[in-house]
Amino acid sequence: LGERASIFEDLRLLERRVRALSGGGIAGVHVARRLPGTLRVEVREELPVALAEGPAGLVAVGGDGRPLPYDVTATPVDAPLLARIDGPVVRVLATIQATDLGLYAEISAARSRGGEVVLELNEGRVLLAPPMDAGVVRSVSAVRRDLAARSLPWLELDARYRGWVIVRRRAGQVGGGAA
Repeated sequence: LGERASIFEDLRLLERRVRALSGGGIAGVHVARRLPGTLRVEVREELPVALAEGPAGLVAVGGDGRPLPYDVTATPVDAPLLARIDGPVVRVLATIQATDLGLYAEISAARSRGGEVVLELNEGRVLLAPPMDAGVVRSVSAVRRDLAARSLPWLELDARYRGWVIVRRRAGQVGGGAA
C-alpha cells in the first residue's frame, strides 16, 4: 500500500494484488477492515507435495497435480522427488502430507509401478495401492513405530492389501535381532 492509501480501498483489488505476488503458491486471500485503521490480511498458502522434473528443471507440484509458481532455486522446497508429474502418486503424497507429516518428511522419492505407488524412505520402501485413505497412512506409521521401538530393521512395508501391512525384512534376518 502506498503512503496515501486508505482503509477504504477496494478490498477485492487488494486481494488480487496479493494473489499476484510471485515466489509461492497462494491458495486463497481474504482482506477485511478492522476499524478504525487496520486491514486484516489472511493468506492461505498452497504447499507443494512433490518436486517433479519439468521442461526447465524441477517444479513444485501441488496436491492436485498442478505445477505451483515456486522458484525452487530461490524458495527452498523440501518434498519428495518424482521423475514426472503423476496424478495417483501426487494424490498419495497429498494424503500422507495431510495425515502424518513425520512419515511424509521421511519420503525421499516416489514413483508409480504397475498401478501401485512406491515410496522410497531412508530405511526402506513402502508399497501402496491408490486410491488410499488416511487409515492406510496411520497403519503404515503404526507399523514403522512398532518396528523402530523393537529395533527391527525392515526392507519393505507392503500396504497394498486392505487392512494389512506386510513387513519384509532384509535377507538373513530372523527373530528380533538386527542384521
